[in-house]
Amino acid sequence: MSFLAMYNATINPDATGAPPALPVIPPATLEPSSSTSNTVATPTFNHKANKEHERRDLTNQRFAELQQLVRKDYNGKMSQADILKAALKAAIKTKREFYTDPRSRGVHTALEKTEHVAIQYLKSSNLPRPTYYITSRRVEKMFEDFRDIFMPVFIPKAAPESPPAPSATGPSASEDAEMARKEIRAKREQARRDNQSDGFGLLKQFIDENKLVKRGDQKIHILECIIAYLKWSTISQPSQLTASEFVVGFTQGRHIGQNLAAAFFKSDAQLSTHTEDLHKFFTTHLGAIDPASQAVEFKFDKDSVLNFMALHPAILDLMARITPPPTVPSTPVPTPKFHRPWE
Repeated sequence: MSFLAMYNATINPDATGAPPALPVIPPATLEPSSSTSNTVATPTFNHKANKEHERRDLTNQRFAELQQLVRKDYNGKMSQADILKAALKAAIKTKREFYTDPRSRGVHTALEKTEHVAIQYLKSSNLPRPTYYITSRRVEKMFEDFRDIFMPVFIPKAAPESPPAPSATGPSASEDAEMARKEIRAKREQARRDNQSDGFGLLKQFIDENKLVKRGDQKIHILECIIAYLKWSTISQPSQLTASEFVVGFTQGRHIGQNLAAAFFKSDAQLSTHTEDLHKFFTTHLGAIDPASQAVEFKFDKDSVLNFMALHPAILDLMARITPPPTVPSTPVPTPKFHRPWE
């Protein structure tokens, strides 16, 4: 089936049931920090200030705990807004992993693995560190957008648009230098607060949509709920990982993911010469793909396809042209026919 035919089938999909809701996660049972368990009596006039200090300490502790769950080696220094964004991505990934369809789960697991191997290749390519960080984030974003084509699990009700932080340009001669510096600092602080507020808002939306249990709507409660959700996912692995449908989906997902990564490399002038080495790197770390593997039919999400094409206009076209490096079989075999959803 051509990519156009599959896209048209998406517009008029068969009536299917919605994916089952996630299991309800029990309330977060996080231990309070030591700073709150041994509170010393203070004068009345300092009570409010001490409470605020304890609240900030506990919030910072939860941010540090959440960062350990979502941090990746190319993240560098993460602000609290960065941690919130990474937490939302991790929560979406967890929801995909617990989707009940083994074939879809296989595709998403394979895409995760090919994304990881592609980033590992970038790390081993001796790129300048800033280039490695920027390119790794681009690869991560592209795979994230592509996974939405198969199963969008979270759509923000309103895409937050926080104003960018002002540049550090100096004031003109007619401006008072000190007042200008204060204004710049105030705008930067407001941008930081807006970004953090957006992050908490999206996490709260995810929690409410998936009916996760939280103790309240305060920021500390949102952090504790997401931490408990991500920790739960590490000990409650999805079942049927050896089912035949999972294996079929995984094989097809690897084929798609490797061609997606190769298309990204071909679209980048600095990386285009590395495409053949990338294929070899995939084979070394993931093994060769069985050419006789069963093809898989997928239904695409129409809005996500349009979104991906707008964000990455050259990728789908390049994927349709890519052929993996030829291999010479030991004995002649018939040419297998693959179903490639991007053609």
